[in-house]
Amino acid sequence: MILYRPVGTEELKLIKESGYSEFPPRLPEQPVFYPVLNEIYAAEIAGRWNATYNRDQKGYVTRFEIDNEYFERFEVHRAGRSYHQELWVPAQELAEFNRHILGNIQVVREFGEQDLASSAGIDSTSSAGRRNRACDDWMTIISLADKPEMKEQAARWFHAKWGIPLEVYLESMEECLKGKRAVPQWYLALSLEKQEIIGGLGVIENDFHNRKDLTPNVCAVYTEKKWRNRGVAGALLEHVCRDMSRRGMDTLYLLTDHTSFYERYGWEFLCLVQGDGEPEMSRMYVRRV
Repeated sequence: MILYRPVGTEELKLIKESGYSEFPPRLPEQPVFYPVLNEIYAAEIAGRWNATYNRDQKGYVTRFEIDNEYFERFEVHRAGRSYHQELWVPAQELAEFNRHILGNIQVVREFGEQDLASSAGIDSTSSAGRRNRACDDWMTIISLADKPEMKEQAARWFHAKWGIPLEVYLESMEECLKGKRAVPQWYLALSLEKQEIIGGLGVIENDFHNRKDLTPNVCAVYTEKKWRNRGVAGALLEHVCRDMSRRGMDTLYLLTDHTSFYERYGWEFLCLVQGDGEPEMSRMYVRRV
């Protein structure tokens, strides 16, 4: 069976050191190894993710083969559109997976700055594009689902920024951590130096408006004042789009009073909607991921 794996420069270096024979062990925060079933999907990830968040703005698509009998042990998961097909290999089984690779791992595609611009919908020469690509030098983005111990801290942070009752955030985050559904989800941007929360957003069914058919909604987008104009919100928005696509969501909506900001990151104005208890109409944006 032919499979593909999008990688960054550091992972490719380790593959090369193995003689192009195996993939390196996962990091502690990477419990699953995700090979994909087609080159198109791998190219999307390499161009829109690896090339976005790697310091050298490069991503690669690798191609390899495993024996069919071993392949049949794994369930094929759909992570978005029909061609978003992948395997979920537990990190502890990666060594065994490597032993079933036939021949060498090959590099079949490479992505750089221009490919990033076209795939992510961001002008690579703009200040927003430059800031997004540089974020990984001083911040990281996590899903609350991967850091459940931060639930209380995250709920208090969002409560302080938006004034929504703390219990509402805690309830939503508890539902997120159960992992039964794709929605709700919560995401945090953390500074690398102090691991403090510098930004965040969530995905919920409805962000308190009358268009219940426009779902799910990105909500509570916020960046701490001293960290603004450095690409934090843009990086969060790109992260949530990729993660929700992996969870089977192909369209996201966002309610805001801002004009022109979200267009920088590939969002499109859709219509005006009535917010619950709001006298004025608000702008609804859409992003197809």
